[in-house]
Amino acid sequence: MLELLEHIDDIERLGLGYVYQCDIRRAPDIITSIYELNVELEEKEVSLHEASLRFRILRQHGYNVRFKDSQGGFIGCLKTDVKGLLSLYEASHLAFMEERDLHEAKLFAREHLLKLKGLQNDPQVLEHINQALEVPLCHRMPRLQARYYIDAYNKRQDANLLLQELATLDFNMTQAAFKTELKEVSKWWENLGLAHKLGFVRDRLMECFFWTIGVVSEPQYHSCHVKVKDVVESLEKYHDLMKWSSVVFRLYNDLATSSDEIERGKTVNAISCYMHENGVCEEVARAYLTTLIDETWRNLIKVHVACSQELRNQFINTAINLARISCCTYQYGDGHGAPDARAKNQVLSVIIEPITVREKEHKCA
Repeated sequence: MLELLEHIDDIERLGLGYVYQCDIRRAPDIITSIYELNVELEEKEVSLHEASLRFRILRQHGYNVRFKDSQGGFIGCLKTDVKGLLSLYEASHLAFMEERDLHEAKLFAREHLLKLKGLQNDPQVLEHINQALEVPLCHRMPRLQARYYIDAYNKRQDANLLLQELATLDFNMTQAAFKTELKEVSKWWENLGLAHKLGFVRDRLMECFFWTIGVVSEPQYHSCHVKVKDVVESLEKYHDLMKWSSVVFRLYNDLATSSDEIERGKTVNAISCYMHENGVCEEVARAYLTTLIDETWRNLIKVHVACSQELRNQFINTAINLARISCCTYQYGDGHGAPDARAKNQVLSVIIEPITVREKEHKCA
């Protein structure tokens, strides 16, 4: 069971989930059926890593499962179990608002991962810890995550070489599709003439990048504006999903507002409003906004699970990807309006620079 869970996790992190989507959609049903039919398997003392990974995979695929820790509480786990702590930390970000045990699990896992950072001699393990603590997996943009994970997977001694090659080729093919989308979106934007009419000065590459990657997270091989049309037609049915996704986007946007802008009163946003209404400093307001973002993500996850149970629709993933892109865009400042080197490198890694395909080693007969 653990081998199956890890295989699904690798496939999805490598950006190949859409390639095997039919098989992966059947897998959660098989997993839940096995645990329901085999009581001994459900009740046996599985590792923290397996319990956390099973919960995360099932929930992110729309299954309203509960986190079951057969070890009698995550506090009792080995505090040096890096793999288990990483899995627990990632799983905890899929918690609903009312799941207090998972919120406590997140704090517990984060505390001990921070302690273990200074004790790590393995650079790959240290990189995994830093990646998780920086942005949890469920908040990451899929294509950026795929680029990172392909590089990390290539360093693993137990890597499946065929899967590794497929992921690399697929990423480069998807990148080529994005370039085509980028050209079409750019032409569409120019034909509308909004930039000229409204006097906007935009970095078009950044503009098109965020639309293309946010809306078309997987290669669709048709124009982006058709995708936008499908999104608009689905708005009414998925009102709550879009509501929480929009709130996440807005909060991240407000959090990116500079201290200078707030001080000069250049913009009115959640930070300045909270400071004014509660008589607190900017630091306190930012801390509150960060907490609010976390709570909004929990509401978004719950609605996302509910929608996934009703219909398997591409729009469901599109909506949550828009929330993910806000995290990517505004986590370290305004990556859209004032892109820094980090933001530009993200564009280059996903849109411009392909992954080098290693030549196969041919052994003499």
